Amino acid sequence: MKKSLITLVGAAALALMGSGIANASITVALNSEVAGVFTYGISVDALESLNNTSFFTIYDFAGFETGTAFSPAGWSVSVQLTGVTPPTVAVPDSATLENLTFTYTGPPATLPGGTVVNGFGADSTDTATAIGWFSYKAIKTSLGTPDYGDGNLEGPTATSVPEPVSMSLLGGGLALLGMLRLRRNK
Repeated sequence: MKKSLITLVGAAALALMGSGIANASITVALNSEVAGVFTYGISVDALESLNNTSFFTIYDFAGFETGTAFSPAGWSVSVQLTGVTPPTVAVPDSATLENLTFTYTGPPATLPGGTVVNGFGADSTDTATAIGWFSYKAIKTSLGTPDYGDGNLEGPTATSVPEPVSMSLLGGGLALLGMLRLRRNK
């Protein structure tokens, strides 16, 4: 009895994990980061189609350099502090870091399974990477209904560089301590 219960629980866990993978409609992945230029690609599931309401958002793109966001033909890109997010998705979104939203602008299309589209991205002053979030909206081909989801991706993360004023205060304090120590030793 105990062994069959463990087998049943294991099978249920595998089914849930498999269904999560099978339901991933758009997957966003970092293709490369070269000198602060982050380039992404997407993979679109065979059961999905894209129309002019389809999009994906990369959240909290640290160090975003204004005017550097780019997308391939048939897509547009917008940059905003509050990311465009599907109504049924809740992802972390800092109010101080830019989000990149890529919207499909081409003709309605049903893409064959495993279709990969490359050429999305932007420049960042931060070259360190960390795991971040994306969300998407596509269309279930068989039903014609919206399909929403989210996932993790690798992106730029803010590196902690002290502000010049903080460095000046720290330097002044250390100089003062040094002078006091010299005075005391005389």
